[in-house]
Amino acid sequence: MILVKIDAEFDQAIETVIFGAVTRAVEFAGAGKDWVDHWDCSVIVTDDESVQYYNSVYRGIDKPTDVLSFESHEVDPATNAIYLGDIIISYPTILKQATKGGHALEKELELMCVHGSLHLLGYDHLEDEEKEEMWALQTEILSQLGNGLRPA
Repeated sequence: MILVKIDAEFDQAIETVIFGAVTRAVEFAGAGKDWVDHWDCSVIVTDDESVQYYNSVYRGIDKPTDVLSFESHEVDPATNAIYLGDIIISYPTILKQATKGGHALEKELELMCVHGSLHLLGYDHLEDEEKEEMWALQTEILSQLGNGLRPA
């Protein structure tokens, strides 16, 4: 199950884009794994100030960013579902990025959901080799979603 919370001031219609992008990312990246049908996560769409707070507290970077992921991988004893973690997206930041890139907000949101989902699955981009692997997987998933965006 994907729990989506979108701050009231932002477009509630993006919920379906979030569900599709996160679900596709987890299914594709987790293909062949026995937990793929039994997972949960949450996606929070909020403002720059909230994202900056989490970025500062948990990463020591006192500025907003587009997406943050907090991996959990706890197991719900009642359902045996794996709680992958939380994805937090800054609506104002992704809106600016979409405008600057000349593409639809939904495309940027898909990119952030896929990117955040891959982080929840343990992928990272700190080292060149990791980055190459994550970017290739991200590009493949976005392509399957009909999204031509590529990670920067």
